[in-house]
Amino acid sequence: MLKCRTTKGYQISVSNNELEVLLTQFPNDFLIFTATKNNEIIALVIVVRVNEKVLYTFLSSYLPDFATFSPIVFLTQKIYEYGQQNGFKILDLGTSLDHLGTHKESLSRFKRNLGAETSEKVTYHFTW
Repeated sequence: MLKCRTTKGYQISVSNNELEVLLTQFPNDFLIFTATKNNEIIALVIVVRVNEKVLYTFLSSYLPDFATFSPIVFLTQKIYEYGQQNGFKILDLGTSLDHLGTHKESLSRFKRNLGAETSEKVTYHFTW
């Protein structure tokens, strides 16, 4: 996944070691959806089970050579179906910000084209 994201100039929000710890320590809360071709993973989405009603798209990426096949659209459909079958009410596709916190209109448009609705994001910060 790191290779896929860095090829596109995206940074990953956690290190490989941190991701491995999360996946190992919380196997029931981090779900991995993959698309493969000839046993090679061409796209991957990691989803967090926030609670019994909400799934959150944590990380996603795909190999650039498969962009024309829209593997993330395919995986999002599978995640949506999984959510429906398991009683989830919300599939949170995350923010549409780049690694600098700047709004990415193309990502917002992609999510709207999937049928997503925009919602307000509330962020809390502690000041010590």
